[in-house]
Amino acid sequence: MTESEELFFRFGKSQGWRVERIDEHSVAQGSKVPDFVVGLGDGSGIVVEVKQFDPNPGEREAAQGRGSGVLGGKPGQRLREVIPKANNQLKALGPSDPGMLVVYNRTPCTLHDGHYAVLTAMRGLDVIEYYVPTDQGSPIPIRERPGPGKKLTPKMNTSVSCIAVLRDLFDGVPVPFGLGGPDPEHDLAVYHNPFAKHPLDPSLLVSSHVTHYRMKDDQSSWEPHPL
Repeated sequence: MTESEELFFRFGKSQGWRVERIDEHSVAQGSKVPDFVVGLGDGSGIVVEVKQFDPNPGEREAAQGRGSGVLGGKPGQRLREVIPKANNQLKALGPSDPGMLVVYNRTPCTLHDGHYAVLTAMRGLDVIEYYVPTDQGSPIPIRERPGPGKKLTPKMNTSVSCIAVLRDLFDGVPVPFGLGGPDPEHDLAVYHNPFAKHPLDPSLLVSSHVTHYRMKDDQSSWEPHPL
């Protein structure tokens, strides 16, 4: 297992979940399969694919305070890259079960896994529309709306029922990687896909270390998901 897979496995067990590793030899040769199945109280299951974000060379330099390295990039860019791959894996083994993409960010950059990063990966980057006066006056902003880069739509990547971010905690508060101490606790922030083919019922995954979010109707931000 990778570090992030082992971490999710231990986290799930600590929550009392039935977490089972999927045997990659149980499907056709050459098929990519997700990592785990989590058994739910109603007898159903969640198919889980875990992805790990490691620092690139520039991020390593920036984190160490040397060189010309920078942290960041476009919000949610790494998520946009892994969502289609995870969708194919979840679809292969979960034709009727909810599919969860779990990400663990091993960099200090929240542009990879923060609230806004997940939002823009799902519904696209923000675009500001302007009105340009005919008298050559200054452009006037009219509205802000979701734009390019959306990876979850009614017809795209619908096997991803939710994106869950496994977060380090310090004194019970989520912090960037490396700031939670040598042996941090963890929690799971679950962001639900409004277009999921098989939505996850949040009441089936309840814990003091799990927080569920749903997208607001205007897609501007997240709000707590009712259980």
